[in-house]
Amino acid sequence: MSTLFGAPSGDEGQVVALGVAFAHGAARGGGVLHAPSTLRGLTASERLSEGILDYATDALVLSSLRLSDLGDLVHRASWPHRDFFDLVEATAVTLARQGKVVLGLGGDHAVSLPLARGVARAIGGLQVLQLDAHHDLAPLRPDSLPTHSNFVSFLARCPEVERVVQVGVRGYSSLRPEPTPGVVRSTVAGLAEALAPGVPVYLTVDSDAFDPSVLPAVRHPLPEGLTLGDLDRVLETVRRLDLPLVGADWTEYDVDLDPITLRSGQVVVFGLVRLLAALQRQLEGAG
Repeated sequence: MSTLFGAPSGDEGQVVALGVAFAHGAARGGGVLHAPSTLRGLTASERLSEGILDYATDALVLSSLRLSDLGDLVHRASWPHRDFFDLVEATAVTLARQGKVVLGLGGDHAVSLPLARGVARAIGGLQVLQLDAHHDLAPLRPDSLPTHSNFVSFLARCPEVERVVQVGVRGYSSLRPEPTPGVVRSTVAGLAEALAPGVPVYLTVDSDAFDPSVLPAVRHPLPEGLTLGDLDRVLETVRRLDLPLVGADWTEYDVDLDPITLRSGQVVVFGLVRLLAALQRQLEGAG
């Protein structure tokens, strides 16, 4: 079985990749189910243990990081959504309590709820840094299930989540979201002021945070989005503030919209390399 960047299977790494193959938190977009396997296929020929070289700079960007791949948690049609989310959350709790950094591969953005909540429960509190074109603050009813459009509303009710900082939200609408305590908007340039000092960070990335000219294979694209350079600046801001990255996920890459060249998949791989390089620098500094 292919693994992310040819990493060993299992949970022995400092960073543990976990596929969450779930597409039932969105009205359409079943192609996100295949994102974890596609990303593994795109990187399977690499060997992280031998280092990852950046051809553009001739720099060795990944060398000492120990990554492992736990495979996929797959939702079955007969399985209630809450039961599946409980499994995802329990897995995140277990890994985080072992001192692992969870790297979730979605799946639609609803999967970020159990992943972030599980890490938060394990370590006792964090802030979520959300890169996204949409606020995902749809109102909740007593019978609401988590979806890609309301998972932040659920996160805001989690006592272990101290703050959600949103970067990349844009678009026009006559529908104004209700002000939600603990949820703040920021630009890339203003991120240092928006993040809570001293609070660990869980990073969640929706692929539509990026401009469609950069990453087009999403179901809800909006113009004037982020670039990979913006992702670099976000990660550098977190590093400069000395805020530990304690978990991350990447969601909403729709393989069905990327059928010929897998261009968008390559962009996600570029983003994952940047994220893993940031985690390597963090772990080297803690060693």
